Amino acid sequence: MLPSFYVAIAALITGGFVLVGLSVFTWLRRPAIAGSAALPLVLAGSAVWVLAAAAEHIAPTLAGKIIASKIQYLGVVTVPPASVCTILTYLGLQRWLRRFLYLAIPVAILSITIVFSNEYHHWHWSEIALDPHVAFDLVKMSHGPSFWVINMVNHSQILMAAALLLPSSLKSWQIESTLVYLGLAAPWIANLLYISGNSPVANLDITPFGLIITGIFFAISFQGIGSIFSTIKLANRHIVESIADLILVVDQRQQLLSANKSARAILANHPLPAPIEVMFGKHNTLLDYLQAPSSAPEQDIEIEVKGEAMTFNIRSFHTGSHRGRNKATVYVLRDATAQRAYENDMKRHRKQLRQVIDLIPHPIYARDASGRFLLANDSAAIRYGLEGESVEGFTPEDLHADPNEASLIRESDQQVIESQKSLTTEQLFTGLDGRALIYQTTKMPFSHDENKAPGIVAMSIDVTKERERERLLERMASTDPLTNLPNRRRFQQVLDKAISRANKTFHRIALLSLDLDRFKMINDNYGHPVGDEVLCQAAERLRRNIRFSDRLTNSPEDPDQITVSRLGGDEFMVLLPNISGSADAAIVARRLIKALEEPFFVKSDQLQLGSSVGIAIYPEDGADPETLVRHCDRALTSVKGNIRGSFEFYNTDLGKAEQRRHTLEQALRRALDRDEFKMHYQPIWDAKTNQLHGAEALLRWDSAELGTVSPDEFIPVAEESGLVIRIGEVVLRSVCEQIAMWKKRGFELPVIAINLSARQLIDINLRDQVEGVFRDTGVSGAEIEFELTEGSILSENPRVEETLNWLQAQGSTLALDDFGTGYSSLSHLRRLSFQKLKIDRSFVSGLGSSTEDEQLVRGVIALAQRLDIQTVAEGVETEQQLDILRGEGCDYIQGYLLGRPEPPESLERLFNKEV
Repeated sequence: MLPSFYVAIAALITGGFVLVGLSVFTWLRRPAIAGSAALPLVLAGSAVWVLAAAAEHIAPTLAGKIIASKIQYLGVVTVPPASVCTILTYLGLQRWLRRFLYLAIPVAILSITIVFSNEYHHWHWSEIALDPHVAFDLVKMSHGPSFWVINMVNHSQILMAAALLLPSSLKSWQIESTLVYLGLAAPWIANLLYISGNSPVANLDITPFGLIITGIFFAISFQGIGSIFSTIKLANRHIVESIADLILVVDQRQQLLSANKSARAILANHPLPAPIEVMFGKHNTLLDYLQAPSSAPEQDIEIEVKGEAMTFNIRSFHTGSHRGRNKATVYVLRDATAQRAYENDMKRHRKQLRQVIDLIPHPIYARDASGRFLLANDSAAIRYGLEGESVEGFTPEDLHADPNEASLIRESDQQVIESQKSLTTEQLFTGLDGRALIYQTTKMPFSHDENKAPGIVAMSIDVTKERERERLLERMASTDPLTNLPNRRRFQQVLDKAISRANKTFHRIALLSLDLDRFKMINDNYGHPVGDEVLCQAAERLRRNIRFSDRLTNSPEDPDQITVSRLGGDEFMVLLPNISGSADAAIVARRLIKALEEPFFVKSDQLQLGSSVGIAIYPEDGADPETLVRHCDRALTSVKGNIRGSFEFYNTDLGKAEQRRHTLEQALRRALDRDEFKMHYQPIWDAKTNQLHGAEALLRWDSAELGTVSPDEFIPVAEESGLVIRIGEVVLRSVCEQIAMWKKRGFELPVIAINLSARQLIDINLRDQVEGVFRDTGVSGAEIEFELTEGSILSENPRVEETLNWLQAQGSTLALDDFGTGYSSLSHLRRLSFQKLKIDRSFVSGLGSSTEDEQLVRGVIALAQRLDIQTVAEGVETEQQLDILRGEGCDYIQGYLLGRPEPPESLERLFNKEV
């Protein structure tokens, strides 16, 4: 019994690995297999089934045998449906294949799931135990209902496969059909014997032995293995004999073993095998090659055939049986006589062509569709710092450091290839010395190989000098020789282009005409050389102060976008081609006027001139260039007749606000020099004690030119122009000097509130100013209260918080003005430690008439009390408002009801009085 067990196991293992080999073999040859990928699957499933059966028998434990039994079912549920698929594909019934798989695959998955989860339900095997035998232990299994269902399904699929093949095999019965039926029947019959209990060995499933038969018969039938090896030798011989090339086989002993029909024509008449010295005695060149111990695997040799010298390309490779025995070398000689003659002609023609094109002083080159150079003359190679044919094979990206240059070359190449038409372009090229060169290049389609896409052939001409001369002539014709600015002709071209562009994009254009005030006096008194120097300096200032900012343009790369031109004499014109409104033009006008107000230094002379500017806006002031220029000149004439050193719009309605602002700015500067500012003081009363608590210092301006100007009008101008810094210092010094005067006269002084602007808070000189004023006047910080608006403390500049902390360190009080009208922030209120909140007059005015305002004021007071901050109500004008504020607990009152802003003498009468 023991030997039969080993024989059975050996048979299973051997058969399993045979099936594995056949599965791999058929998979590699699946394109030629009738059953496509289904046949390798049949063989693989059978291999799994057979090898798992062997593992079941030799596993030493019951658990191992059970695992092997489960693995067998991977083959059990694979082989029957794969057999059906193989038959369907073989019969050309692929349309039924997908429908069958829709049913077969879910059934297979369900079967595997039931088998592998048997421990939880015992549907497949109700009982598993070992059945001891003399030689080995077999697994004895009691089958559950699912076993019979799965078996029934698999048997029905085997029968289906046989039934599908039957009509075809009846028409023309062949040995392959018999093998297929035997392959289908072998495992089926073996399985029936095992299930019925008629197995030669009790409880031993002999189905795997039938599967071995199935795999071998299927592979032979569908793969034609039997016919392959029987015909291959004959086929190979016919193939070798029919080849026109000379084929020789030489062994290690220098014996010629074989030669095809073509090779025998040059051999000596001697039976093979024979020494090569005997067979090739007349062909010394070939004999030398065959006898060389390290012959090159491929080379050309000359052999005389029928009295004619012929060139053969000879290649060799080694062959032999496995394990290195019977080694030999196969030599293949191909007639290359005509090919080499053609190649030599091509080389000669190519050399002649290169000699011709190398004489041409312009770069000539060709590239294929991928951009690689096919040829280039010496002029083209020198352009890249190379020599002759060394350029071939490179691409534009390899030779051009600038990727933009390579990209432009690629684009023009592609355009020629796609259109199949010639193209002439001009492109910039960076020379070896870094200098920009301009090449005019003509490209044409170039068919260099009938089997490949066409490329391009081109000639480039260096036109750098020609273009430089053209630009020089154009510059001379369009540039003012004195100032190097565009002249009238160039200005007219740019203006025409700007108006044309504005018509399409609906942009607005500003035209600024300006001249120098008192310039004629310079020429008359100092001479024209000095006048010319002044004009050059003025031109440079104008150029320097025209910036691509203030929303003036969107395209700084375009040289035509902004232009400063000299039209003649001291007349200049500035074009702003893309403005959002008159404010943009006014910004530039003020900048230019300010630039030209600075003194001109010519040798030892300091000359003070100034300028006036006339402004016209397109399309409001003119729809064509002539009208726009004429109206701009009229605006310049008008401003020179009114206020020199200023600007004026042709359309005064558009520019009135900007003109007024500029006028105010100029007047403010003069007011600082003339000491035109005065301080008024509005009293602030204690709501509980009715005593004078303090006063707010308010700036007043009576201009010698403009009369009385409201703070609401000039303070914003001072803020925007930066003059608020100087004005703030004047206010601080004036107030502190007034406090010192009152102290000297023995008055019991209240706290005086001074307004600080946002610009002052970030001014690095503010501390020095405050310390200097305090030191000069003897006033302490405790006598000053600084008021700040909510907007002024919103800056992210850290200097704001540092300045406020420093002011408090000096003893000063901080009050938040206009609370509720800006960007109120409780975090700022607490972080910056304000001592007072000033309730804006817009809320106070509604007390007694607006419930919302009353609730808002009440809420602000309550909030301030919670935060331990005192409140000051501004704009109190009625007794009702006063009563409500007192009733709500407001700390201080300020308004016309209790006192208007008055000169300091009027405030003195209120000291030590009650309201």
